[in-house]
This record gives sequence, structure tokens and C-alpha cells, in this order.
Amino acid sequence: MTEVHIVTSGSYSDYHIVAVYSDLETATMVSDRMYASRVESYTLDELDPEQYRLPFWRVQQDVSGRIQARTHHAYGRVKNINTVKYLPLRIMAHSGLSSDIEMCAVVSASTEDDAIKIAADLFAQHRATRAGIT
Repeated sequence: MTEVHIVTSGSYSDYHIVAVYSDLETATMVSDRMYASRVESYTLDELDPEQYRLPFWRVQQDVSGRIQARTHHAYGRVKNINTVKYLPLRIMAHSGLSSDIEMCAVVSASTEDDAIKIAADLFAQHRATRAGIT
């Protein structure tokens, strides 16, 4: 994938793009010669636009291992697609969520079965990471 390197300056209302380069070395050289500037790097076409044409599903796994999915109605932007949110019991007790839900994820998939498969893989990967097995 192609990366772009953006020289920026300022902050908040003064934040602005100074220049965009395809070469990190050039962007860094320009930034080094400017006062209070920095280089931000981004991957072009990183997000698959097809992913946003499919329905979103909220998939939950309870402490017994049962996985359920339901359509997720997104109003505005959807953040953290295909990311697991681990819900330890102490957090759930304070949040008012059902205490039997262990993990949940919002995934983009064409069918409920596909959503459950994607989420099950994400949950397994999340468990392995937490256990230090990645």
C-alpha cells in the first residue's frame, strides 16, 4: 500500500497541512527546517470501501461461550469496526450491562452467520493476546 507523509503545523484552530510528500525522507527534511512542524504518515486506501456497504452486526459472547448477533444500527460514523471490547465483570456492574456478557464486537458482514464467524475469530484472537500467546 502507498503511504503519504504530511507535514503539518499548529494545533487546534491553527492546525494546518503545509505539504504532502510520497517520500518520508523529504517530508522529514522539510519538517526539520520549519519551526513547530511535524510529519504525519497515512496509508492510502487503507479502509476497504466495500466494508461499509455491508450491514453492521453487534456480536456478543456470554461467559458460557454462547455467541449471539443482531443488526447494529449505526447513526453517523461507526468506530472500531472488527475490534473486540472486553467487558470484565467489574466494568459491567458499573455500566448497567448484563453481567453475563463477556465480550462484544461490531463487525461488518453480509449475513448473521458471517458476522458470528468473524466475531468468533476476533474473540479467539483477543483471548490469545490477553494470555500472551500471539
